[in-house]
Parts: sequence; C-alpha cells; structure tokens
Amino acid sequence: MFILKETGERLNHRQAQNQLGISFPRDNPPPGLTIITPAPPPEPTPDELKQRQGDSVRRDANTVHEAPVTDAAGVAWNGGFDSALKIKSAADMAEFAGLADITLYDLNNDPHTVTLPEAKVVAATIGAAYQQQLGAKQAALRALRDIDPDAPDAKSQIEAVSFSGFHSTKG
Repeated sequence: MFILKETGERLNHRQAQNQLGISFPRDNPPPGLTIITPAPPPEPTPDELKQRQGDSVRRDANTVHEAPVTDAAGVAWNGGFDSALKIKSAADMAEFAGLADITLYDLNNDPHTVTLPEAKVVAATIGAAYQQQLGAKQAALRALRDIDPDAPDAKSQIEAVSFSGFHSTKG
C-alpha cells in the first residue's frame, strides 16, 4: 500500500502506477508516494496456539489413519477404522450366509480369498493399528489440554506437542 502525499489517498501498487502514469518497483516508489508497511499481526494467545496445534495434530493423525497396514503375511491393506469395519462386516455377512470363505481386496485391489477367521484377523490387524494411532492422537490432545496457558513457557510447551511425538511407526 502507498499513500499519495498531496492528497493522503491510500493506493495499492497498480492504482499508484495508474494515478502517476508511471511504472515503478513496488519497493522503490517515486517521490510523492510513501510506502505503508502493514502492522504485523498480533501474537496469538496461548489458547489460539493450542487450537492451532490441536488442528495440526488432528491433520497429521488423519493422514496416518489412512496409511496402509501390512499383515503378518506381508499383504498391504487400506488402513483406517472404516477399512477394518468394512472387512469385519463383510466377514460377518458371509458367516450369516453360511459361507466358509470370502474374497477381500488389498491395497492394490488384488483379490485374496481367505477363510472367515483369516478375514477377521485382517480386520483386527487394521483395527489394532487404528487404535494405536487414535491413542497417540488423543494423548497429544490431552497433553495440549493440560498445558497451563499462563505458564511462562506455555508457547514452547504448546509448540512441542505433535502427533509424531506420541506416535511411533515402529510396532
């Protein structure tokens, strides 16, 4: 933003060039124009920082929830609560129908015909990974909640909390 000295009018870069009928670099205005430096935004409050950090924890957790899960046989499956629930539900429906096996589709959409107990193990494996990730997310959010916003080091405590700080990718 610029101020035209003779009128006090506030102009953006394009308006100032048009008004003066000349082109000039944004950081080097001609005489008669003064650059207005916007005030820096106010420092966020500890509660605002906690909210932002919590949002970051949730985003990171959601990304990990969708990560593939590899079972004991080395097959990679879609991760997440929904995937576990869908496989468990498909196994339950097959059992209700009196079937002995079911075809599941892995991360690459390749078919795997498995027994119903094997399908339930796949669902349990994916579900266990999700529960571990959920526990890490909830622990990080509890840690944020428990930070005293009036503590002298509240900002650094808040910034130190992350999903990865509570989540290990090692089994």
